[in-house]
Amino acid sequence: MFKPIESRQRKIAELATGKILDVGYADHPNQYLKGEVIGLDLIEVGAGVPKNYRRLVVGDAQRVDKLFEPRSFDTVVAAELIEHLENPTQFLRGIRRILKDAGKLILSTPNPYHLPTIIVNALFLRPEFTSHKTHDPYHINLFPYRNMVTLLEHCDFSVVKIVNANGLVFDLDKGPIIPFPKAFSQNLIYLARKRLGG
Repeated sequence: MFKPIESRQRKIAELATGKILDVGYADHPNQYLKGEVIGLDLIEVGAGVPKNYRRLVVGDAQRVDKLFEPRSFDTVVAAELIEHLENPTQFLRGIRRILKDAGKLILSTPNPYHLPTIIVNALFLRPEFTSHKTHDPYHINLFPYRNMVTLLEHCDFSVVKIVNANGLVFDLDKGPIIPFPKAFSQNLIYLARKRLGG
């Protein structure tokens, strides 16, 4: 049985193809990605380059288009990143510039309608009391499904598919993963394609 993070990473890897940029990889490099994988993060990882990554780049995700040439990636993965960004629109527009015309964006983010999140919000409990433990206080944006679709479309992406990343989870480190309807799952994975002419 896979841990919740591994389960999500496997689903992301199944969607990723070609030359891949993994943005915000440092906390959890995706060991399941295959192909030419480049990692981008704000911090330099002391452990070195993960086995399946070609190289690592240190830089700001919100300036991704200044770090890479236009139309240089087939796939951009941003797993559990966009909720940390002060300017998600700037990030998505930068991603659009570095994607090839047939490129795809694979984005995963916490679902604000995850059942435990609904409960702690209704009880006005502080963010520390969720399955994210120390990470949740750093989530400055949360995206309900309709808002994420609108944001992606605003930045000239078309949403192709939405995947239930891991069901109901109370502890992201260990699990268990309880099968649960997508609308209330812990995380959602959005597969989007670059719209041409935008």
